[in-house]
Amino acid sequence: VASDLTAMTDEACQTCHARPFAALARGHPPIDQVLSDRRMRLKFDHNAHFGRYFDQATAAVAAPRACTDCHALGATGRDMIVRGFDAACAACHRAEITAAAATGRAGIPVLTAPGLDLFEFEARGVEIGGWPEFSEEPLTPFMEVLLRRAPAVADALDRLAGADLLDLRDADADRLDAAARVAVAIKRLIAEVRAEGLAPAAPTLTEIMAAAPAQQPGDLFALLPFDVIDAARKDWFPTLAQDLHRSLPTRTAPAPNPAAAPADDEIDAGGAMDQGDILAGSDGGLDHGDILGLPTDPDHGDILGLSADPDQGDILGLSADPDQGDILGLPADPDQGDILGLSADPDQGDILGPPAGLLADPTRSLADPDAAPPVAALPEPIEPDRWAAMGGWYRQDQALVYRPTGHADRFLRAWLDVAAAHAGDAADHLGRRLMAAIGTARAPGRCMRCHSLDAAPPTGNAAPASRVNWLGARLDPRVRTFTHFRHADHFSLVEGEGCAHCHRLTGRIDPEAFDAQFQPPDPRAASVADFDGPKVETCAGCHTPDAAGDACTLCHRYHIGRVSPRLPTTETRPMP
Repeated sequence: VASDLTAMTDEACQTCHARPFAALARGHPPIDQVLSDRRMRLKFDHNAHFGRYFDQATAAVAAPRACTDCHALGATGRDMIVRGFDAACAACHRAEITAAAATGRAGIPVLTAPGLDLFEFEARGVEIGGWPEFSEEPLTPFMEVLLRRAPAVADALDRLAGADLLDLRDADADRLDAAARVAVAIKRLIAEVRAEGLAPAAPTLTEIMAAAPAQQPGDLFALLPFDVIDAARKDWFPTLAQDLHRSLPTRTAPAPNPAAAPADDEIDAGGAMDQGDILAGSDGGLDHGDILGLPTDPDHGDILGLSADPDQGDILGLSADPDQGDILGLPADPDQGDILGLSADPDQGDILGPPAGLLADPTRSLADPDAAPPVAALPEPIEPDRWAAMGGWYRQDQALVYRPTGHADRFLRAWLDVAAAHAGDAADHLGRRLMAAIGTARAPGRCMRCHSLDAAPPTGNAAPASRVNWLGARLDPRVRTFTHFRHADHFSLVEGEGCAHCHRLTGRIDPEAFDAQFQPPDPRAASVADFDGPKVETCAGCHTPDAAGDACTLCHRYHIGRVSPRLPTTETRPMP
């Protein structure tokens, strides 16, 4: 007699369950919490979108009209997955990501000549060479990754933790020295990147991406063009070569205070100062020279040191004989030319004007081929951030700025993976600084406005790390779960209400509570669901013994967990 060895009766299931029940419709535990035992991976408040945004006039064209505009059936027919950004989100949110409507800087400062308190350096005699005087740019975490390759510079950065580089008045000598060493290290970094590219930094970039292996180290600087680096070097540090051949930073004697102005009683009635005249041309006696240090003896010459003998020449040393020439040494004969040596013939024209014929004939066209062409001028060049409107690198003030190219930008995604991997270690400042720069809801690209962080599985003795949820929930086909459900098998049964037959909005929820659930690293620490789960009563409407069936094994499995099929081993050898 044939028998099904895998068959299991409901009574067998009830043997172990602590709360036996008679049937699905009689005593089955509630299932409305099953779908909300963890927070969503993507921060999307359905209540806010349905009740607030989609009803606005501006969303009349862009807003989705049905659940399937944003959700699609997965490959296995089991789950409903979120459609891609272009299909589900771009109509409303593309401009936010590319900062098309942004005010202020639309990109992220990456490499900078950070603002420094140059006045304090000068006052304390600390020399760092040339530096942009009016920079207010920050020292970015991207630069720290490259600077920390040198242990001495890493130590200086640690000593600067929490310091305001634009205000070092209260900094002790140790911090001031650290700031100077970091400034010189930045110059050396710019010179190194210009001369060798980012290849020397490759081991460091690979190391910091060890916890985020899905990305490539090259994405961290997204093909930074050489010309951008070279132009920055010329603009920020025009004396870079000379500076790097000096022993910087150096400490010299502090600049002395300006000498005090002389008191009134130090100047005598004749106006002579005890220390000499204003340009040190005499020792104070009027007989030794006038204000410019010239002899005061009128026989020795006039104010410009010219001979006092009027026969020797006029004020410019020209011949005193009027027959020899006028003030500019031109011939005295008026037939030879006027004061600028021009021809005395009025028909020839003067040197600064059009030909005399044009003046004589006012009807003559200015378009005459012999006339001077009009001055041509190019329009003002485009602003750097507008040039990079579609994303990429540009230089603005004292910063090399990266502007996101669009959704799933490789530069932002790579750096956010690094930031998440380092954010869990309290002693590692890199993750926190990166998150502050690019990991907020308002940062360029707006990545973390929608994507959440989850605690990553622990790996050995490594510090706790996080990972960014770049995709919505996906069911792994290799994992057998205790409860299984195929959406594809039920579509024909919910034609009237559609998805709402099983999934109903909870109503308006507190926005602060919705946002707060994404703060803890554990995705199950808090959960604010905006949909109610399916009800047992909904399932029991069809799943009865006489209709769709209500056996336990219809929805539940006994053998659960990951199933890894064994691949056959086939040797490779030449075919006969």
